[in-house]
Amino acid sequence: MSTSYSFLPSWSVGVQSNLPRTNEALGAADHCDVISLLAVAQHHGVDLLSVTYQPARGDLGEGGEAVIRQSFVVKEVDLAFKTLKVFYGEVPDESSAQTVSRAFETMMTEITILSQPQVRESANVANLAGISWNVATKSVWPVFAYKRGVPLREHLVGNAHETSLSVERKLDLCVVHGDIKPQNIIMISGPQGHSIPRISDFSLSVIGQDWELRRLPRTPGWSAPEYHGRDFKICNARLMDVYSLGLVCHYILAWDQAFSHLSTTEEEDEAMQHLQTLARSNPAAPLQMAIGHLNKINLGEDTRSMVEQLFRSTLAPDPQDRAQSGTQVLSLLGPVDLGDPADKGQLASPIDIPNRCCFHVGRSIVQLSAADFRVREFIYQALKRSAASLRSECRRNNALQAAICSSVAFGTERSSEEVRRSLEIGQLDEKRLASELTSLKDVFRPDQPSSLPYLLQADLLHEYQRRGDMKAACRHLESEVEGLSSTFGEHHPVLAFQRASLAAVLDEAGKSRRAQELQTSVFETNRRMLGESHPETVASLAQLALLLDHAGQTAQAIETGKQALQLYRQSHLSDNRHSIAAEANLAMAYFHADRFEDAERLQAQVVTKYETILGPEHPSTLNCLNNQATFMMWLPSAKGEVALEINRRILKAHEKHQGPLHRDTLRAHSSLLGAMVQLHGPSMETLDAQRSVLQRAEAFLGPDSIDPWIYATNAASSMMDLGLTDDASLLYRKAWPNIDRLLGQSSRQTLDVMNHYARACRSQGLHEEARRICHEIIHEDQIISEDNETDEGCSEMSFRSLCTIALSYYDQRDYPKAKGLFERITKLSAMNWGSPFAHSESRLIMSYLQDLYQSDGDAQGAVDLNKLLVQWETQDDDPRSLASQINLAGAYAKNGNYKVALETLPDLYERALQKHGPQHEITVASVTHLTRSWSGLEMHEPAISLGRDVLANLKETVGPAHEDTLLIMNNLATSLLTVESFTEAEALLTGLREVHTEQNNHEGSCLAMHNLAYLYHTQGKFKDAIKIQRDLVQKHMSQSTISTFDSVEERYYLASYLRDDPACFQESLQLSKDTWVTADSSYGYDHHLTMLAANLAGEIQMELGNLDEAQMFFDRVLKAAENITTDNKDQWLKDTRRNLELLQAKRRGDCAKNTAWLNSFL
Repeated sequence: MSTSYSFLPSWSVGVQSNLPRTNEALGAADHCDVISLLAVAQHHGVDLLSVTYQPARGDLGEGGEAVIRQSFVVKEVDLAFKTLKVFYGEVPDESSAQTVSRAFETMMTEITILSQPQVRESANVANLAGISWNVATKSVWPVFAYKRGVPLREHLVGNAHETSLSVERKLDLCVVHGDIKPQNIIMISGPQGHSIPRISDFSLSVIGQDWELRRLPRTPGWSAPEYHGRDFKICNARLMDVYSLGLVCHYILAWDQAFSHLSTTEEEDEAMQHLQTLARSNPAAPLQMAIGHLNKINLGEDTRSMVEQLFRSTLAPDPQDRAQSGTQVLSLLGPVDLGDPADKGQLASPIDIPNRCCFHVGRSIVQLSAADFRVREFIYQALKRSAASLRSECRRNNALQAAICSSVAFGTERSSEEVRRSLEIGQLDEKRLASELTSLKDVFRPDQPSSLPYLLQADLLHEYQRRGDMKAACRHLESEVEGLSSTFGEHHPVLAFQRASLAAVLDEAGKSRRAQELQTSVFETNRRMLGESHPETVASLAQLALLLDHAGQTAQAIETGKQALQLYRQSHLSDNRHSIAAEANLAMAYFHADRFEDAERLQAQVVTKYETILGPEHPSTLNCLNNQATFMMWLPSAKGEVALEINRRILKAHEKHQGPLHRDTLRAHSSLLGAMVQLHGPSMETLDAQRSVLQRAEAFLGPDSIDPWIYATNAASSMMDLGLTDDASLLYRKAWPNIDRLLGQSSRQTLDVMNHYARACRSQGLHEEARRICHEIIHEDQIISEDNETDEGCSEMSFRSLCTIALSYYDQRDYPKAKGLFERITKLSAMNWGSPFAHSESRLIMSYLQDLYQSDGDAQGAVDLNKLLVQWETQDDDPRSLASQINLAGAYAKNGNYKVALETLPDLYERALQKHGPQHEITVASVTHLTRSWSGLEMHEPAISLGRDVLANLKETVGPAHEDTLLIMNNLATSLLTVESFTEAEALLTGLREVHTEQNNHEGSCLAMHNLAYLYHTQGKFKDAIKIQRDLVQKHMSQSTISTFDSVEERYYLASYLRDDPACFQESLQLSKDTWVTADSSYGYDHHLTMLAANLAGEIQMELGNLDEAQMFFDRVLKAAENITTDNKDQWLKDTRRNLELLQAKRRGDCAKNTAWLNSFL
C-alpha cells in the first residue's frame, strides 16, 4: 500500500495526535516532553542550534498557535523561528500540562514528517533548519528554525508595481505538493531569479497509509466541501488537499481581479468563506467562479483549455472526479517528475517513526555545549522529572542520562549523591554508568571536522547581559569545566570548548587574567588533540591574541596574532571566517600599538572579505566596519566625514537587526558620538546623547559589564571640554575604580580613564594629584619617566600622561620645567609618529609652547610655530584647527600686529560663537584677542561693548567666579581705565580681588578663606569672619571634589564663629549638633572632630540652661577622651571634667562658683 502525505493547517486547537497510535511503532506515544522531542531530533539528525531570533526585527506573522519570528544569520540567509504560544500560557481554557504535552506532540509530528525522504527531498517543502531555544529569565522552550521565505500574499503584493503578472508566472507559483492556504506558502529565491514556492507549517499534518483514519482540522474558507469534522481515511484527505490546491491556484490566477484590493489576510479569508457559503447551495460555485475569472483573461486556446482542465480536476464538487494526487494536477501544467511512489505504482518506504525513549546526552553534547547554559540546565531538570515515567524504558534511559549529567556537570553541579539517586530510580548499576562515560571520551575525534554550525553561533554574551545572567553564567561554566576536567582529564575536546566559552564570559566580565589562562589551556589542548594546523587549534590561538589585546598586552597580542595567521596560511585555511577574524583582531592590536596605517590597511581587507562571505549587515561585518571608521579618524590625513557616514550606517543596521538596547547597538551609537566629538568638537547635544547611551547601558548591562563605565568616561570627557569640570570629575571617580575592578590596573581602559581623571584634576587645580596619577600610569607602562632624557619612544598612554604633567607645571607657573617637558614631548611625537604635529596632544602642547615663546620675548618664534600648527590643522580635520587659528591671530596681537590680527579675528570669533557657544574657552580666547586688538588701535567702544556683553553672558552661564569670567573682567577693567571709567573699573577690580580670594579653584583659595575667617574672628570682626566662613561652607557643599572631612570641619568652625553672634546662637547650636551627628557616623565617637562638635554643643546647651542635654554631650566627650591615645588626651580629660564640674555647679545653683568657672573658662 502506498504512503501519502496531507499537509493541513495548524491554527485549530483540540487536535488529536497525528502520528500512528501503535505503541510498537512509537515506543512511547504518550510521552510528550522536551526529552522525547530531543530523542526524535537525534534520531532524524536534526541540528540543535545556539542561534536565537532577534526581537528588534519584529514578527513575521502570527497564527492561532504560533508566532513566527526572524533572525539575520549570514549573507542571503535569514531564519524564521516558530514559537508556540502554548509554552507561554496563551491558549485559554486548558490545563498547562495538557497544552504543553500537545505542543511537544505536534513538534515531534512535524519533525517526523519533514524527515521522511520523500518530503525532505522535495523542492516545494520548507524543511527544518534545526531546533533553537527561547531562553527567558525563568523558562526555556524549544523553537523550530527554518530558512526564511516571503509569504505568498506578500510576494504577490510586492509585484503589484509591475504590469499584471503573466499567466505563465502565476501558474508557475502553483507547483506545490499538498497545499493548505496562501498564508502557509512561502517563496524562496531560486536560480535565474525565479521564485520557488514551499509549503510551511507541518505541525498538525498527518502521515500514514491510505487506509488509516485521521481526524483533521478544518480550514475555514479553504477546505473541501465534504469536510465533516470526523476521521478521514488518508486517501480521502489527499483529495481534500487537491481541492485546497485548486482554491490556491484560483487565488493566484484571479489575484488582480478578485483579491488585490483586499488589504489583509482576514479579508481574504472572509471572501473565501463567503464563497464556501455559496457552495452549500451550489456545490459547483467555486469551479464556476474560477472558470469565470479565467474567461476574463486574454489567453491562447491551448493555455485556456489546460487551465480549465486544472480547475475541473481540483475543484470538482464530487471528490471522485478530482485528480488523485498533487502530481496528477501538476502534470496538467507540463511534464513533471516529483518522484512520488504513489503515482508510479511503487511501494513507499516504511514510515520512519523513532523511539522517544532513546535520548542520549553524549550524542548532542558538542552542539549543546555551544548553547545557552540555561538550556543545559533545562534539559537536566527535564531528565530528572521524566525519570519518574511509568514506562520502564523511558525511566531507565532518562535516569541514566541524568546520572551522566551529574557525573560530568552537564547542566548541573557534579554530585555523587545525585548520581546515586538517579541510578536507584533507573535500577541501574555503576558499571552501566561507567560504560556510558567511557563512550563519551570518544565523542569528538581529531580526524573529524567540527560538527558545530559556526555560521549560526549565538551572541551568548549579549543574552547573558540582557538577562542579568553574567555571574550565573560564570558560576555554571566554572562548574561544568571542573566537572568535565575531573571526569575526563585536562585534554577532553568538550572541556576545551567549555573553557573557551568560560574565557569569553570572564573576559567580558573583566577577569582578563583568568580568561587568558583558560584560553591558553584551550590552545594547548587543541594542539595536543587536533594538531597545530587544525582549524580549531588556530582559531583558539587567534582568540588568545584577542584576549591579550583586551588586557592591554599589545605587543604579545600582535605576535600571537601573526603566529595564528601564519598557521592559517601554512594550512591553506586563509580567507575563511576564522582566519578573517584573526586578521581583524590583529588590526585592532596594531591600532592599540599606535600603528594606525597598518591597522587601517589590514582592516580594509578584512571588511571586504567579510562583506563577501557574511554579507554587509552581518554583526561581524558591522563590527569590523566600526573599527575601520575608528582607524580612519586617527590617520594623519583623517577621513572624518567618511568615517561618520560609516558609523551612521552601522548604527542603523544594528538598530534594525538588534534593537536599541543590544550591546552592539549601544557600542555603535557610542562610536558615532565619539567620532562626532572628535571631528566637530563636543556640544550639549552630543553630551545629552552620550548620557542617553550611558543610562541605557546602565539599565540593560548593569555594573558588572565594562561598557557602561567606558560610556561614562566618554561622557565625562565631553563634560571636560564643555567646562563642566565638577560633573566630569564625579563621573571619572565613579568609573575608575569599577574599570580597575573589572579589567585590572594594567589594562588599556583603566590607564585611559586614569589619564582622563588626571586631566580633570589638573583642570580643578589639583596638580599634585594629577601628577601622582600620571606617574602611576607611566610606572605601569615601565617605558619612560618624567626625568628620563634618553627616550626611545613611548606608548600613547605614557605620552598623554607626560603631556598632563607638563601642563600641570605650566598651570602652576613653573614655566622652565614646563617648557623643557613641552620641547621633549614634541621630540617624542616626531619619534613615535613621524612628526611633532602628528599627535593631537602634541599639537595642544605646542599651542602652550608658543605662549611661552611670547613670554620669553620670542614673538616671531610664536608666530612661526602657530603658522605651522594652522597649516597642519587645516590638512588634518581636527576640531583644534579653529583654536590654532585663534592662537595665531593672538600671537600677532601680542606682537603688536593688531591690523594683521583683525584680518581674521572677527570671523574667528563668529565661528567659535556659532560652533561652541559663548562660554567655551575657544570663544573666550577669541574675545580676549579681539578686544586687545581693538584697544591697541584705540577702538575702545567696540572693545568695551563686546567685553560687557560677553561678561554678562559668562556670569549667567558659567558663573561670576569662573576663570574665564575673571579673565574677561580683567580685560574689560583695563579697557575702562583707558577711557577713565574709574568707578566701574574699580568695582570690577575689587570684585576680582574678592573672587580670587574666595574662589575654590584658585590655588590655596579654600585655605586662604579659612585663615582669613580665623583672622577676622581673632580680631573680633565676627560678622566678617562669619560671612567668609559661611561662603566657604557653601562652596564646600557645592563642590563634589572637596573631601567630606574638609566639609564637616568647616561646618564646625562656622558653628564656633556663629556662637559669638547673639543673633546666631540657635543656628550655632543646630549646626554643631548636625556636625556632631555627621562626624560620629562617619569617623566614630572618639575622632577629634566628633569630640570638638560634641563639646561645642554641650557648652552652648549649658549656656542656654539645657543642663540635661549638656550633660549628655559632655559624658560622650569624656568617654571618648578616656579612650583616645593621642598626646592631648590629658588636656581633653582636664577640660571635659572642668565642664562637668561647671555643669554640676549650675545644677546646685552656685552662681558665684558658676561665674568664676565661666570667667576662668572664657
